[in-house]
Amino acid sequence: MLLRRLIPILLATLSLAACGGGLAADQPTAPLPTQTPTAAPPARATIALPPTAAPAPAQATALRPTSAPAPTQAPAPTPAPTQLPAPTQAPAPTQAPATQAPAAAALPVASLGSEILFLRKGALIAFDTGTRKERQIANAVRDFVVSPDGVLIGLIRGKGRQAEIWTVRRDGSSLTQLTTNDRAEAGLSWAPDGGALVYGSSTATEPYRPEWMTWSAWCVSSEVRLLSLSDSSETSFGSGCDPSFSPDGKRIAYATPPTQYEPDLNKGPTIVNSIRLINREGQHGWDFAKAQGADAPPPHTGRIVYAPAWSPDGKQIVYHRFLGYQALVDLDLTEIAGSFDGKGKPLDSGAGWLLPARFAPNGQSVAISENNEGDARGFGGYDNWAVVVTNLGGEHEIALPSGALTAVGQRADRLPRAQAAAWAPDGAALAVELPPGWNPGLTPDQPVNADGQPGEIWRWRPGSAPEQLLVKGADFASPLAWLPPSQ
Repeated sequence: MLLRRLIPILLATLSLAACGGGLAADQPTAPLPTQTPTAAPPARATIALPPTAAPAPAQATALRPTSAPAPTQAPAPTPAPTQLPAPTQAPAPTQAPATQAPAAAALPVASLGSEILFLRKGALIAFDTGTRKERQIANAVRDFVVSPDGVLIGLIRGKGRQAEIWTVRRDGSSLTQLTTNDRAEAGLSWAPDGGALVYGSSTATEPYRPEWMTWSAWCVSSEVRLLSLSDSSETSFGSGCDPSFSPDGKRIAYATPPTQYEPDLNKGPTIVNSIRLINREGQHGWDFAKAQGADAPPPHTGRIVYAPAWSPDGKQIVYHRFLGYQALVDLDLTEIAGSFDGKGKPLDSGAGWLLPARFAPNGQSVAISENNEGDARGFGGYDNWAVVVTNLGGEHEIALPSGALTAVGQRADRLPRAQAAAWAPDGAALAVELPPGWNPGLTPDQPVNADGQPGEIWRWRPGSAPEQLLVKGADFASPLAWLPPSQ
């Protein structure tokens, strides 16, 4: 009986073996599906060729209804397709550090100490007053102004009508050109929020210079413009120059261009203008101060009013009134007035042409640089310059050829041969530029013969001689800024 039962089974087995593989297609325990994912496909997956890896999942899908091991083995080649996008996505992680590299390579803003900014051979240099180390921020710079938060610096780069406005971060990164035109820019002033700049934009071929005839020709062909950093748009507010943003960013003061000729010289428009105030949109303008000629009665005496500067709280404006040639010198009267009512009062006097006033951080003192280019002594260069500091408290008298005037404040000091001045962040001292080899023993009638030569930057406390030499090799008449440590 047993033999009869075994014979059919043996015959069936031999028949299936002769057919070759019919049982493997239906047997879940057949070795073929197990060997397929563990042989060639894994080897192909290691070289990351998607077309080769694709058949393995296709086979696993075909075997899924009858082969349980296939799905458990299929993940072996699956990591290759899962990781395949990594090479194609790799540029994203690779590029991220690239965009961050400039900031990482540059000195982080947070690590910057108290610094004095100046120009040397046209390069903007930062001098750390603590470490006494220098670093270059940008090259080919003619003028600069620092944003109120100390992060961005507005630059004038280029000469004449090729001069353009740029910005750069204090750490030297993100140097960006903002304007491209056939005009000359000068007199940058930042909005307090750092989002816009106002400036003069002129078609004059002569450069902007601290001298009354050149200034007049420059201003008469200039517009006051506002440049928005968010979209690089420019808005013209009409003819004028020397614009200055109020500390709250709501108003702009500027000088309107001269509109009449000097009667005895007839060399160009040199008299009759005003300091004008407008809002940030260019509206609601009014003449804050006027100059109506040398023979006009007070308070409008003078050929030109120019260079408005706001007090830190925005409540006052200091500006200059060019009186003209008197007693062998070009005379200027500096005035101060409430920013909402005008009615300027004398503050001090100077010779030649005056730079915009620099208020101390507490608003209680004012430093003014003067350039007496027509000095009757016949000197030149540094010998024509001086910095005057006036404290706003009290009163004093000013002696003019036309008579004495009672003026606001008291003169704290006058430093001959000093050029640009910048207050320290704490207001305790100023950085001033003096001629090379300066020493306190120089007498006013002893020329230094250093016209146009690089100078030195000193620390100066008004009331005493400059006390500390900080920097050598500053460009002649370089602008200066003294920044606090970055936050």
